[in-house]
Amino acid sequence: RYALLARLEVADAFAAREDFDSAVAIAGEALSAARVAGQRRVGRTATAKLTQWVANVAGAGALEPGLLYQIGESLAAQGRTANAITFYEKAVASSATDEMKEKWAYPARLRIARVYRNDKRYFASSEVAWKLVEEYLETGQDEDTPFGQTASEACNTARLAWKTISGLTERSADNARYQSILKTFQEKFPGHPDNSDAAFGGALDVFNDGKYEMAADRLRDISPSSRNDWRAQRMVPVCYRRLATSEEDAAKAKEWHEKCLKSAQELVNMAGAKGDDSAAQRSRQYGHLYVAMSLASLERWTEAITSMKDYLLRYPKDLLKHGLEYDILVHGYLATDALPLAEQTLAVMKQKVPGSSYIPRSNFDVFDALRT
Repeated sequence: RYALLARLEVADAFAAREDFDSAVAIAGEALSAARVAGQRRVGRTATAKLTQWVANVAGAGALEPGLLYQIGESLAAQGRTANAITFYEKAVASSATDEMKEKWAYPARLRIARVYRNDKRYFASSEVAWKLVEEYLETGQDEDTPFGQTASEACNTARLAWKTISGLTERSADNARYQSILKTFQEKFPGHPDNSDAAFGGALDVFNDGKYEMAADRLRDISPSSRNDWRAQRMVPVCYRRLATSEEDAAKAKEWHEKCLKSAQELVNMAGAKGDDSAAQRSRQYGHLYVAMSLASLERWTEAITSMKDYLLRYPKDLLKHGLEYDILVHGYLATDALPLAEQTLAVMKQKVPGSSYIPRSNFDVFDALRT
């Protein structure tokens, strides 16, 4: 926490000199780190500064959509929905490439639709969500693609909005619209939890309510015959990681990280026993990644470095965390006094994932190590 607050003081110093590009870049990195660490108070402070400074930024690079999206997320978590929508819309507008749209613009539009629905603006919610679904259907992409997963949630959001509208108005036309969207949801997104087994849907509800320990127990009990079995098993380490990052007691947080590590190792072994099954192999990839992430969180840096290097050798072109993989290596090398390797890895990171939101943090820490 204190290290993050120190970074915000550095950002303040840049802002005082009217160097808002640097101020926003540093504060954005602090916001990202605060959200990962579950430091809500620091996140609120960073968000307050960013909302004041972004209008003064001259360099387009400092306003990358990932930063704008994170500001929107922080504002939404604070209940400042109107401000959150503004920054989600900024993230959409600044997503110039297809990759950026997939990573930031489509999720931001989904968030807007959900904010509208939570505010009981059901028509607005359904309009935003359904337009996203229509764009997805025109692409012909598979449901398991990132855009497909976002569109699946958007279709469910539109379905729920029209279900409420139909119940409130009791008009046949509104019920017909709801039935039409429901049919699309069932036919085009059969893999969505609300179209699948009740056990997984119930576990997902518990997860979304923030009851992660209970969710982990329920996810472990999902039947192997369920088509959501692998999705459920992949979520178990996530539950423990969420518990760890939100835990203020260091000893208890360590216990959750240990559980995350153990469940990730179990996922690797369980998926590895399934041979060439594609869903199992994808789960095995997630398991390898969660192992490395857990080792890093436990500051078992030598093991984390070995694990992450092995992961990158196995999956060199499929970075599930958009640069966190290299960020872990950078900080592992810094922690083990291998500064030249940290510099080399940072250079590779910039080349492989130039838009990663983890670059500012790695860049800052490498630069800080070079100064000392």
